[in-house]
Amino acid sequence: MAISDELILEWIDRVSEINGLQMDPEALADDVVLMALIFNVDSTFVQGMNSVVRAITQLIDGVVSASQLEQNDSGWDSYHFQSQRVQGHRADLRVVFQNVDHHTVRIKGFGHRHLPSDIYKRLKPR
Repeated sequence: MAISDELILEWIDRVSEINGLQMDPEALADDVVLMALIFNVDSTFVQGMNSVVRAITQLIDGVVSASQLEQNDSGWDSYHFQSQRVQGHRADLRVVFQNVDHHTVRIKGFGHRHLPSDIYKRLKPR
């Protein structure tokens, strides 16, 4: 089952309207589309996107901790979280970001750790 264009656009708008978020609009749209490909049933897509919005909001509010990336990604952090808030569910989603100031984060990208490909490789500059 495919996610409708309308639902994808709704989530692009919802993420883009988060106060304190800086993200390239094309990268944001690409990441939402990739989430729709991976979580291709409306209920799992919505659940995953709700998790993304919650994670971004928590990063902006400074209430969660993240891991610093190394080597070519120096200066960027990665926050790991679950697509489903269920005990025992792996932290399968990532947000790669930088803190800009006290209530602003710059997001390089978000999505599933391994699908459709390794998120860290996908987000490397070309």
